[in-house]
Amino acid sequence: MYKLVIFDMDGTLLDTREGMANAYMFGCEKMGIAENDPKAVYEYVGINTSIIYKERHGLEGDDFIKAVEIYHNYYEEKGMKELQAYPGIEQLLGDMKQAGIQLAIATARGIGQTTEMLDIGGI
Repeated sequence: MYKLVIFDMDGTLLDTREGMANAYMFGCEKMGIAENDPKAVYEYVGINTSIIYKERHGLEGDDFIKAVEIYHNYYEEKGMKELQAYPGIEQLLGDMKQAGIQLAIATARGIGQTTEMLDIGGI
């Protein structure tokens, strides 16, 4: 039996795609970028999402920095609240904890944001 299980947060425990897509589209709108596919950001879940502005739209320098700032500001204010735990995750984590398995999360996010997002997701 396993003694420890380490989970990734975004895209594994929590479905954060809606908030990421909304932040991305807000950034595009504010930067004057024509974008009609909010789901384009989905392939960036779990990595530095903001690089989509560079890779998909060719932004560099000050424009890239501004787009990333807009994205992050939206995400911190609204986007990170637009999430949910994946179905069955609460039960799985509870069963594992009851079985004596130590649980941990690996994420690039800070502890404050991680804790808040897990609380919002009910985990």
